[in-house]
Amino acid sequence: MMITTTTTRSLMLVLLSVVAVTVARANGEGGDAVAVQVDEFGDLHMNTSCPGSDCGGRKVFVNGQPVVEQLLEAEAFVDAMAARLCEASSPLSVDATPGPDSASFSGVVLAPNNNKLYMIPYGPDIIPIVDPLLKTVDTTTLYQFPGAVRNSWVDGVLSSTGLIVGVPGGAKAVLVIDPFSNTAEATSLALNDERGFKWHGGVLADNGFIYCIPNNADTVLAVYPEKGLLNTFQLPATIDTVAVGGMWRGGVKGRDGRIYGIPGTASSVLVIDPATNTFDVTSVSINVPPVLYRWQGGVLASNGLIYVTPYNAEAVLVIDPQHGTTSMLPLTSPVKAGWAGAVVNPVDGRIYMLPYDARHVLIVDPATNTVDETTADITNLAPPYHKWWNGAYIEATRTVYGFPRSAQGFLGVDADLASVCW
Repeated sequence: MMITTTTTRSLMLVLLSVVAVTVARANGEGGDAVAVQVDEFGDLHMNTSCPGSDCGGRKVFVNGQPVVEQLLEAEAFVDAMAARLCEASSPLSVDATPGPDSASFSGVVLAPNNNKLYMIPYGPDIIPIVDPLLKTVDTTTLYQFPGAVRNSWVDGVLSSTGLIVGVPGGAKAVLVIDPFSNTAEATSLALNDERGFKWHGGVLADNGFIYCIPNNADTVLAVYPEKGLLNTFQLPATIDTVAVGGMWRGGVKGRDGRIYGIPGTASSVLVIDPATNTFDVTSVSINVPPVLYRWQGGVLASNGLIYVTPYNAEAVLVIDPQHGTTSMLPLTSPVKAGWAGAVVNPVDGRIYMLPYDARHVLIVDPATNTVDETTADITNLAPPYHKWWNGAYIEATRTVYGFPRSAQGFLGVDADLASVCW
């Protein structure tokens, strides 16, 4: 007879029922009862009528071994070894990979086809290619590409087919980088708009379009690089982005497929629905005083909430897409121009917000909705100002990288070590 999973589970339930009855009877009337059960999830539970600490020091033996006592000893041993490991090694490091003046670049995008990082130019006509495994920077392959201008592109986005799109700030065209052929151009997807800092960052939607977030522009830009498509959608007339400036800075896609623009100066979250190309600037409001560039960038956590990086704000902003609400995780020691951009550590699910002028990595734990402002101190690793912004997680090295702004190298956070030490 073939023994299936269902048959095995049924036999286990019968066996455990017999064990439970046998153990209970062995204790006799008036003695401690022991129940052994399997719940609906298949988890095994053993419960006694004396579960607390007033049980006279009695132990649980399996084949003569005190298993609970041994497990506690093993846990204490692991904790001691972890403490020694963390004392000897820090999860934080600065990889001083030689390269160009990083202040001339606005972001970095990981290309999955070659595990290399492509730096998005903010001024020069060069796109450095960083190899995090070899710790090298290639500054010759994508040099003097067509269409580069001053204040060119503000951050980049990976398309559905692996192309990299540079979001136009002062540029009059979208930058398209092909990591497969290592080519780039900024002429095909041209714009009839000469303003500076038009859009800040973008997000790939489920429909294949990349939606660029309006910073000073009064439109949302939608780009489909593979099809050569470029669309602009007018924001509601109540929004005067030109007069105010710095309205939204980056965006994050929620589980619902909608895109949430991160409020810089704006008093509300920009909600973009790619399915209908409609835009909402009133539903998800923020009750805080107007400050220039309050938040910049954010990430979607495993709990479905969006955690937003405080730049000039005094709290981490939490957006709940399911309920259309926001909340705050206040900071004990807020910093002006403190953090810019964030990366999720996939090992433990925590979020690392990258220090710009702050002196520590801001660690957010979505499981507990808490903020750690002190553990990951980088005071001795970099100059005090304009250190890192934006970043990426590299699976090949299991490292979170912070992109250098004025620091002398990439900030590295060992994801495995951080999950143990922090």
